Amino acid sequence: HIAPESVGCDGEGVGGAPPQVVKETWEVTVKGKGVELASGWCKPEEEVSISVAEGLRLLADPGTPGAAGNLFDAFPAPKPALVRECEALCAAAGGALAHQDQFVNLRCKYAPFVVPAPAGPEATALEVDRTTFSHAGASLTDAEVECELSSPAVMPAATAALHAVVVKACGYEPWPAVGKRKRCRLFAAAVKARM
Repeated sequence: HIAPESVGCDGEGVGGAPPQVVKETWEVTVKGKGVELASGWCKPEEEVSISVAEGLRLLADPGTPGAAGNLFDAFPAPKPALVRECEALCAAAGGALAHQDQFVNLRCKYAPFVVPAPAGPEATALEVDRTTFSHAGASLTDAEVECELSSPAVMPAATAALHAVVVKACGYEPWPAVGKRKRCRLFAAAVKARM
């Protein structure tokens, strides 16, 4: 999955000012199979930041798995095991990779966000996303808060810490987010149904 025009922000800004944009990149994300736990979804993933120019090239032609210059080659060598596994599965299926869905994501990372963990406190980054889905002239913007964790064992305590932060900041109970790709497709289907 390629997230076009992902913009990173640094902290809250100074004196109440908006966060400072620190980079404009595209993110290539390879995701493994998700597992639903009592405290939320756990899904392995690998991400790499690429330039906007490289993102545009890959969006126009993601390539063929196993051939040079394909989407999986955005990851530097040695490629992570999850990336190699996904590339092998795609190569076994045959054919070129194809563009499926697209959305624009503004991500602000706040670090460190320390969560309790069985082996002691774990420092991670709190990621606040504002994602815009567009289809046939209509658009919808969603907000999402998440953090990356080292293992599923950290999830229950991290979920509780994240929940407390969202309730304190927003003043209401958060609900589990559906994946961005699924939200993108649900929005497109809703727009088509109204046409």
